[in-house]
Amino acid sequence: LAIVALPELPDAVGRAGMFAGRHGDRLFAAGGANFPNGMPWDGGTKVWHDEVFALTAKDARWRIVGRLPARNAYGVSATTREGVVLAGGSDAERHVADVWLMSARADDVSFTALPALPIALAQMSGARVGRVLHVVGGIDRPDAVHASSQHFALDLDALDAGWKTLPPLRSEE
Repeated sequence: LAIVALPELPDAVGRAGMFAGRHGDRLFAAGGANFPNGMPWDGGTKVWHDEVFALTAKDARWRIVGRLPARNAYGVSATTREGVVLAGGSDAERHVADVWLMSARADDVSFTALPALPIALAQMSGARVGRVLHVVGGIDRPDAVHASSQHFALDLDALDAGWKTLPPLRSEE
């Protein structure tokens, strides 16, 4: 196993909650949020971003190749053979249920709408198992004080069927 250091993103502050994945020969990092004008205790305001950065082995540097359909952070991303699925997330005012497939094109990216999540969610977990994307937990609105226990699944080979609600997470107290 070789560890390879990647170049830093061209954002000196860094970004939280970015979407990430691989399609073709490119690694993508998109969206995210940060405090570019100072931390909140110093009067800074959180900013959500929409830039899509791409990195290839031959470039050895990140470059902006597009923009998300909207500013977004704190959602779930999963690599598929068709592209990178971006599910849910939030902006400065709300959580979203939107789901997109981001695909690499020659010099940029394209976005295809996929079935929306049954509810708006951010800060959830997710994983692709085979051809099924699972999304679990998260919060449904910015002022939520408790995480959801909901579990949703989308079969990427049966998009017309939409998201299925699966048994919720349960605690093992």
